[in-house]
Amino acid sequence: MQPSALSLPDSIVSHADLARIERELRQIAENDRQAHLVGRAATPAHHMSAELRELALQLSLDAGRASDQDQLLSALSWLKDAAPQVHVSFAAPPTEAAVIQLVRWFRLHANPSTLLKVSVKPSLVGGCVIRTGNKVFDFGFEKLLHAAAPTLQKRVGAL
Repeated sequence: MQPSALSLPDSIVSHADLARIERELRQIAENDRQAHLVGRAATPAHHMSAELRELALQLSLDAGRASDQDQLLSALSWLKDAAPQVHVSFAAPPTEAAVIQLVRWFRLHANPSTLLKVSVKPSLVGGCVIRTGNKVFDFGFEKLLHAAAPTLQKRVGAL
C-alpha cells in the first residue's frame, strides 16, 4: 500500500480508531470463517461500523469478502506503522467538529493519511501546541502574551 494513495475518511482520526477498526475486522473475518464452516451466512454489511464501511468504500474494497478483508487488514497494518501522526494539545477539550476540521486541514495540506493524537494540557492558558515528529508549534496564548509584554507595558505606562 503506497502512502500517498491512501486517503482516510474524516471519521478515522487516531491510532485508537485504527486499532478499533482492525479488531472489528478481525472479528468479522473470524465470524465469517466460522459461519462458512457450519454453512451459515456471512456477516451482513449493516453489522459493520460506519468507519469500517467508509474505509472499505474509500479503498474500493468489500469488507464482507475474505480476500478484501486481507487487503483491508494489510492497509490498516501499514497505517498503524507508517501514517504520520500529529499531536495536538489544547487548553480545554476540543469539540468533535474542531478535531474533524483539524484532521481535514492536515490531510489536505500535509498527508492524506495523517492521524491526530489530541490531548488536553491544562497548563496552557489558551490556544494549542502542535507537535510533529521533528517540530513543535506553540500557538498558546501565554507565548503571545510574553511576546506582547513590552508593548503592553508601554501602553499601560502611557495611561
